[in-house]
Amino acid sequence: MKPKPLFLVVEDNPDHRFLLEWSYQKSNQTCNILFAEDGLQALEILESSPVKPALLLLDYELPRMNGLELVMALKSSPKWKHLPIVMMSSSDDPQIVNKAYFNGASSFLEKPQSYQDFKNVWTLVFDFWSLTARLP
Repeated sequence: MKPKPLFLVVEDNPDHRFLLEWSYQKSNQTCNILFAEDGLQALEILESSPVKPALLLLDYELPRMNGLELVMALKSSPKWKHLPIVMMSSSDDPQIVNKAYFNGASSFLEKPQSYQDFKNVWTLVFDFWSLTARLP
């Protein structure tokens, strides 16, 4: 039996963290989730976790170390450069989207606006990154 993949979710907004956790529970996906509140905490979790995450779901705007800074740090590390990173933002500003991809994000999503959209994020992200995509 294949072990459940680990997803690290980096989100500073407690309401969005709650909605992401709630929608994950409603989605019937089979993965383990860890939450971090900012980029520095995410780095600490990545370095201390015995299990390598299958995916990083990352907010663009974060305190201490923002999403772009975290992406750049991870993509410059041989250990993490192949980690899939799905960046999210409340903004769909093309400049933000371009910066995310330019700096190494694997995908960019506009943050969900409804309960159903939050639930759909898990289905789409899990199905693609855990079942479809093949990674090095």
